[in-house]
Amino acid sequence: MEEKKEYLPRTEYKLANVLAHKKLLSLKRDCISAKIKGLKSYFRIISKPNEKLTKFISHPEYNALIQAENSNHSSWVSENYNKCPNHPEQLSFTCPSGNQVRSKSEVFIDMVLNQHHIPYRYECELLLGKTIFYPDFTIKHPLTDELIYWEHFGLMDDKSYSQNAYGKLQLYSNNGIIPGKNLIVTFETRKNPFSFSDAEAALTQLHL
Repeated sequence: MEEKKEYLPRTEYKLANVLAHKKLLSLKRDCISAKIKGLKSYFRIISKPNEKLTKFISHPEYNALIQAENSNHSSWVSENYNKCPNHPEQLSFTCPSGNQVRSKSEVFIDMVLNQHHIPYRYECELLLGKTIFYPDFTIKHPLTDELIYWEHFGLMDDKSYSQNAYGKLQLYSNNGIIPGKNLIVTFETRKNPFSFSDAEAALTQLHL
């Protein structure tokens, strides 16, 4: 049965205003309560896995193996590679890691990758057929060593830019670089800017 709605006359504007704010506060309260409940459930669920992870990392033999693998990844990151030569003056955003990138959104991606100890190269040359690309981030999977690419498209409300973006994705797909498999794709527009949380969410798509 649908809730019956009652409308106040225009002369009761002040009362309507008070009631509207009351309803708004009530809905906000319900939203906050739901979030608190969700967080309590989240921390209850992850407590045991976190305990197991800490125990595993602290084990001397396992830790030695992990450090050896991290050393290999560090070598891969520090090796010389062909970088994008176009407009070096646009590398004006300094990440907490010390890396230089072209946008604030790429700073968020750099932060997420470093936070999860995931090795990557920025704008590393990629040859597909006779065409050279420079994916924003070339990631080396920390467990499988598979190469995964991350492209961020930041002006999707610009028609020409978005058409070029979709064309690039088509070329990637034709060469076996596919979203959800070995390609992470993120987007933003002026009205919907990219955030650190968006970067976190995108990373979980490939269970890294």
